[in-house]
Amino acid sequence: MRATFSSDTVSLELTGPLQRLVGQGEVQLSASGGRLGELLAALVEHCPEAQEHLTSAAELRQASGPLPPGFLVVRDGTTVPARLETPVHPGEKLTLLSIISGG
Repeated sequence: MRATFSSDTVSLELTGPLQRLVGQGEVQLSASGGRLGELLAALVEHCPEAQEHLTSAAELRQASGPLPPGFLVVRDGTTVPARLETPVHPGEKLTLLSIISGG
């Protein structure tokens, strides 16, 4: 995936399985949709393999609801609601953490 840098993008840091699928630890995605679901839909469109851990771009573009299970979203060191409708703004840096359970 090629990163695009402009003033209307959000920096999304990826961890765990998503980082391995995408092949890079950080991507720049358009913030034009203004919502976390739109941002993740853009990730799936640019890297279809990410759908394996997220869901389809169409489902991510739903009006509201939780993200697929297993993810934590961090903005500026603070956990934010892992919901499709969570606002995102150009210039922000978000981290999408894969929560791995085990014993």
